[in-house]
Amino acid sequence: MSIDHLGRIRSFLATLPDSIDAFLVVTGDPWGSEYLPDHWALRAHLTGFTGSAGTLLLRRDAPHVLWTDSRYTLAATERCRALGLVYHEQRRALRSELPEEAEGLAVGFDPETLSEAEVRRLEAALEEVDARLIAVPDALRSGWTENRPAEVAAPLFRIDPPEASSLRLARLRDTMEEGESTLVGPEETAWFTHLRAFDVACNTTPHVRLWVPKTGDVLLLADPSRLTPALVDELAREGIRVGSLADIPRGTLLADPERLPASLWRDLARAGFTLCETSSPVPLWMSVKCDEEIRRTKLALLEDARAQIEWMARLEERLAAGEPLTEWDAAQMLVEERAKAEGYLCESFDPIVAFGPNAALPHYETAPETAAPLEGNGLLLVDSGAHSRLGTTDTTRMFAIGTPSAEALAASTRVLQGMLALARARFPKGTSGVALDAVARAPLWTAGLDFGHGTGHGIGFAQSVHEGPLRISPRAPDLLPVNATLSDEPGYYAAGRFGIRWENTLRVVPDPEHEGFLAFETLTALPLAREAFDASLLTDEEIRQIDAFHDRVREALLTRPLSERGRAWLLRETRPLGKDRS
Repeated sequence: MSIDHLGRIRSFLATLPDSIDAFLVVTGDPWGSEYLPDHWALRAHLTGFTGSAGTLLLRRDAPHVLWTDSRYTLAATERCRALGLVYHEQRRALRSELPEEAEGLAVGFDPETLSEAEVRRLEAALEEVDARLIAVPDALRSGWTENRPAEVAAPLFRIDPPEASSLRLARLRDTMEEGESTLVGPEETAWFTHLRAFDVACNTTPHVRLWVPKTGDVLLLADPSRLTPALVDELAREGIRVGSLADIPRGTLLADPERLPASLWRDLARAGFTLCETSSPVPLWMSVKCDEEIRRTKLALLEDARAQIEWMARLEERLAAGEPLTEWDAAQMLVEERAKAEGYLCESFDPIVAFGPNAALPHYETAPETAAPLEGNGLLLVDSGAHSRLGTTDTTRMFAIGTPSAEALAASTRVLQGMLALARARFPKGTSGVALDAVARAPLWTAGLDFGHGTGHGIGFAQSVHEGPLRISPRAPDLLPVNATLSDEPGYYAAGRFGIRWENTLRVVPDPEHEGFLAFETLTALPLAREAFDASLLTDEEIRQIDAFHDRVREALLTRPLSERGRAWLLRETRPLGKDRS
């Protein structure tokens, strides 16, 4: 049954005040979620475009406009053509692109879907073209009443604290003056309290907030029905009570406009709080992992490597037996195997299993109806990870199906060299992510290759797999502190032919040989499949680096329970490359 998306758009616009000329539909919710819950996915409901990024401008007297990034150009243009929408590939911040399509208009928005800071930026940008941004409270609640998925508020649970909540709260309180308090968002709340929930797929961050005063009990703003009596008692013993906004005494409230939705910001102001704007230090604290988080993350990556080895060995066996398998079949096999891992909670994102030309799309979505068969000759890209009680993982590997082309193998080798170059980098304290990004790109640049995404992102601990604020990219001014964990994932994408990405997790450590310098420790334990790159293109230094990596992970993985076929796969893939060249 076909869906009348234009009818849905007309119906939604009809619920808005007549004074509104246009309405801005953003990819956002009150919680700042990385993965948008279905309950807030209005753009997908109205247009059928389901990409993870995109902004829709609905206009009463002109064609509607859809912006998204280059990952989704094909899917977005198809939807725009079907619905008569104008498509723009977003190359700049929304505040730079929106005014061109909203000149002179009164543009409505739902204040639950934008942060207070973003609202201010958009207001200023629209003023330049004689347009206005107007809050329409509860626009989604009143305008989307049919076929709207329910909002999920799953039971809260607690992981074993890697560091006492009291220590983390004391650190925050040290930044406050007497009489001050602060309200922190979901990710920070999870970090302080060690609470998790399955409120949205592929993420364990609960949709709750935490009120922290300079002294006295902390207040967890959550529906009490989400907690067991035992969990309520456990938190209470640590000075954390369950309550609501109504329980917070009025006074000076430190608040970050980048991290609170405009609706809540304005509700707090109306309720009599004195809002003192501040930039929260907590995200940077979260990016620096404590020793116990590092220890557990290593175990999580080791267990994840074991699961992926078992998966790949089984996949190879089934393909060799002539079974007709697709990308989707392989993805489901991987999820099934990973779910057996110690402390497994959920995937950290939907697995990207992309074969041949599909891998040329950096964020290809593996789906049963469009999955390519794993047959013929080519490279298989597998980007996947999980949340567990031990930590969060994110790893990408390349695998050979049949005999890949020499061109694809050469490109795969250059990308692998980029990953290896960053892993062995040594750099002075105070080096930015911009400089380190160039280190990973250099081996590709020598071959005339490059890629359009950043090289690395922060990785959370048993919560967001893409953790801010630290990044390694051409636009990352961040300085990397010791014990930060980040991805190392250069790539190359030949449109319509093949795509390459290799990815490990790195930890920033003091350089053991040079005072005042830093280095990286590779935490990932999954071997590199030797048929997926051309070892003849590697330098002697790179061969030694790979062999040392394989020696380490082989020794560690042989202590884990592996099947006979999994053990055979491990021993085969970690044979010394140096011997092959002698």
